[in-house]
Amino acid sequence: MELITGRRAVEPEIGEGQDIVGWVRGKIRTNTVEFLDPNISGRSAHVREEMLLVLCIAVLCTARAPRDRPSMCDTITMLDVEEGEAVGQMDARSTAALP
Repeated sequence: MELITGRRAVEPEIGEGQDIVGWVRGKIRTNTVEFLDPNISGRSAHVREEMLLVLCIAVLCTARAPRDRPSMCDTITMLDVEEGEAVGQMDARSTAALP
């Protein structure tokens, strides 16, 4: 999450008492891409899509309950799936993983 957003795990801009995981979950709910690191995301729409895909996988991997997190095998599969398929799968799963 730090690499994709360009933010540290805990910093004042994220909010008092909040870490990057909670911050990203809140941003994903708003359906905006403003929180992506502009040094990377500004290159193309394809790069932004890939960044959002990886970010959605990161949200799944940081679910509060360990049983709700994907296995490493599932995570690798999600990263390997064709882009169009993966985005649809991530939308459904990442929304379910949000508190």
